[in-house]
Amino acid sequence: MGANHGVLLGGAGYAPGLVGEAFSFDGSGRVEIPHSPSLSFTVGSSMTVELWAYRTASYLPYHIIGKRDGCGPWVEWNYMIGIDASVPETPLNTWIHWALVVAESGTYVYTNGALYFSAPGATLGPENTVPLTIGTAGICAPFTGLIDEVAIYNRALSSNEIAAIHAAGSVGVCKRLQPPVSILVN
Repeated sequence: MGANHGVLLGGAGYAPGLVGEAFSFDGSGRVEIPHSPSLSFTVGSSMTVELWAYRTASYLPYHIIGKRDGCGPWVEWNYMIGIDASVPETPLNTWIHWALVVAESGTYVYTNGALYFSAPGATLGPENTVPLTIGTAGICAPFTGLIDEVAIYNRALSSNEIAAIHAAGSVGVCKRLQPPVSILVN
């Protein structure tokens, strides 16, 4: 459905990644992609966000990607990947494949092809018109490290599809299982 182009802001840049170049974040920058209907999803719809992240700072919480206005428990967010102390911590200085899958049955987060966290019955937040941000979500605690191979799909990928993308590793996903809504080429 076409590419959505973003702008590097603050301390965001490029560095060698898992597959070619990755976005590099120093804890103060982000990539901002203007609002687009192809990046927004209605409550009750299915979708997937998947990417590779290499975390270099040990602080919690941190937010990898999101379509969120502001920060806090009562703020409008459509979707995001963020980690706080309530879930198992991920290792530093290691490439981790993340996938957020929102399906009719609930929301599922995968790391390295395996289920990491699930919330049966949970769905997307309300659709909004804020930009999609990579390296943070809204104005929440930013990510420090590298993010590579970001893709957003307008359907819930299966656990087998997530495992296959993880297994591709540094080769990248040359032939997508289904064309994503948006691939942000880095």
